[in-house]
Amino acid sequence: MPQTLLVSYKGNGYSVPKSYIGKRVKLIPISNKLYVYFNTELITIHDISINKFIEYLDNYIEYINNGSKTIIDALYELFEYECNIRVERAMNACVKVANFPFLKTFEDFNFSFQPSINK
Repeated sequence: MPQTLLVSYKGNGYSVPKSYIGKRVKLIPISNKLYVYFNTELITIHDISINKFIEYLDNYIEYINNGSKTIIDALYELFEYECNIRVERAMNACVKVANFPFLKTFEDFNFSFQPSINK
């Protein structure tokens, strides 16, 4: 396993626990799940990612055919959407690898606890 704590399957990265750095893991895809094993021990299960580009392609072909979007606009939107999904997936993987106990946003912050901080 590489030092990134991610194993690669069909161009997507999937996280595994850090205790498996340098160990050889086995990836077994079944249906839409990816099972990750070390020897005979099941380490983790992930949903297999598919490109969001493919999910929305039929809709965009229809938009192009009925003239509501140009080919350039449709490809740009699909590409932008796919890039945003990949950035979000990468950030979520980083948070998971960091072993934070939970994800906290600014909306969750207790500003009354520290009144010197402006909202």
